[in-house]
Amino acid sequence: MPRKQRLCILLAAVYSASLRMDYQRRSEINRFADAVRAYIGLSGPPFDMADAIHRLDGTLVELDEVEASRRGEASVCKVGDSFEVRVGPAAETRRRFSIAHELGHLFLHMGFRVDADKWNNCREFDEMNRQGTSDEEYEAHEFAGALLMPELAFKDVANRLRNDGVYETDKIAAHFGVSVHAATTRGRWLGLFSWT
Repeated sequence: MPRKQRLCILLAAVYSASLRMDYQRRSEINRFADAVRAYIGLSGPPFDMADAIHRLDGTLVELDEVEASRRGEASVCKVGDSFEVRVGPAAETRRRFSIAHELGHLFLHMGFRVDADKWNNCREFDEMNRQGTSDEEYEAHEFAGALLMPELAFKDVANRLRNDGVYETDKIAAHFGVSVHAATTRGRWLGLFSWT
């Protein structure tokens, strides 16, 4: 089965799930992120998100501090048959996660390359950004975590970086090129780390 067809099938499963971020929905988004990573052909970790945008024929726009404060830290918008991801100045770990988050919006909520009807219904310069607490934001966060920190790889690395029952979250984060906060959150959702 061709990659694009597999991606469409996985996306259909994500769309058909309930809007709640329950275990099933998380699992579907994680499987979809795995399929997207394979489709793009990313190698890592850490994964190069600027390269991901390039491989998808998109454009990465670097915003200055003034523009980022006006538009938001990061966003994605449709431009013709392609897209732009716009990011403001940030630490590389934050920047990587922000771009992955916007790719979550691009695929899950805008339908880029996986849902022609959804994509065609996006108007040019329709924009999604990384603000708020909607279901779409939670889904994009889940997608970003799964794209940058694949479940099996994360569990393997976390178990290797565990001393006397304590996970070395700083080293886990460094391995995946994400912030300690992102790695800790991922470990919690995967059931490895305590929520307390």
